[in-house]
Amino acid sequence: MSRASSAASPSPSPRWDEDGYAAAGLLTRAQAVAGSGAGSGAGSGAGPGPGPSCGIGSGTRLSDAALAWRVDSRRWTRLHRGVYLTRTGPIDWHTRACAAVLAAGPEAALRGGSAAYAWGLVERPGRTIELLVPATRQVVAPPGIDVRRTRVPYVVRGMPPRVTVERTLVDLAQTLSTDELAAILARAIGDRLTTRERVLAELGSWARHGRRAIVRGMLSDVGDGAQGALEVRFVRGVLRAHGLPIGRAQVPLGELGGQIGGQIGELGGQIGGQIGGQIGGHPGRQRMDRAFEAQRLLVELDGLRFHRGRALVTDRAKSRRAVAADWAVVRYGWEETVPHACATAAELELLLQARG
Repeated sequence: MSRASSAASPSPSPRWDEDGYAAAGLLTRAQAVAGSGAGSGAGSGAGPGPGPSCGIGSGTRLSDAALAWRVDSRRWTRLHRGVYLTRTGPIDWHTRACAAVLAAGPEAALRGGSAAYAWGLVERPGRTIELLVPATRQVVAPPGIDVRRTRVPYVVRGMPPRVTVERTLVDLAQTLSTDELAAILARAIGDRLTTRERVLAELGSWARHGRRAIVRGMLSDVGDGAQGALEVRFVRGVLRAHGLPIGRAQVPLGELGGQIGGQIGELGGQIGGQIGGQIGGHPGRQRMDRAFEAQRLLVELDGLRFHRGRALVTDRAKSRRAVAADWAVVRYGWEETVPHACATAAELELLLQARG
């Protein structure tokens, strides 16, 4: 795995070591011994954070014996060699991630699944915190931390420090399944954390990448409006693979037209509200997965995860409004899209011809 040498050099976000770690209540031995990173003013030792609440004043230098006393008295917690948590209370993932970066050195950054979690691209962090460091660094990985060395320059963003969204996506593309990759690309672009062009630029900077063609194809599908793994599969496996029109993705219900449809949409919102928290939703904020406008045909894709409970009621309200506005609605799921893509394409082609 290598990339072109034109990428930017490792560069932490401005003041990340001063502000972000202080907010997390973290302090290194070097800071404590030098009297830096302790905040301003004398402290009483009560309260979170490595500033005044650390129990040391600004510029106060601690000996190793003083550090040991704070750990032994349980005022501080030693998370890694030379890294201390100066507050009490639960230790969440972000604190552990910051501590791992501190332990690995100032040019370290989260990568892979850890970076994806920090960026909000996945819902759960992995068991191991994954770090990236320059190849010139010799880092002994503490328990629970996986350190990868690289000769390729990289940019660091955010707190906890992490590689860019684009590098995270291109890196993960090497190991994720096709559906996982489709979902994470759709989320990153749909949430406006990046753009198709920026991911393509990052991919282009990699001299070798085993799934380059797959990533490019998926980015093309996401650029056509697909917003999840099932939608990407539908565009790639059903529409493109069989020469069918792509249609228009994520069409607002309000653009479907029809006075009766609007009235039903409003009633759907009222029914949803009575059932539980406006389940039916407001028609202006609802979208249909894919529309073939010339044929007035709508396709809704039902992924199991997103079409249960309240979401199912919302989808039924959307379908009622679409039908009332003289649109036909067909629904497909994973079974029709993946193992039976050819049969689904044939059926959809007949529907388009019948309504064309």
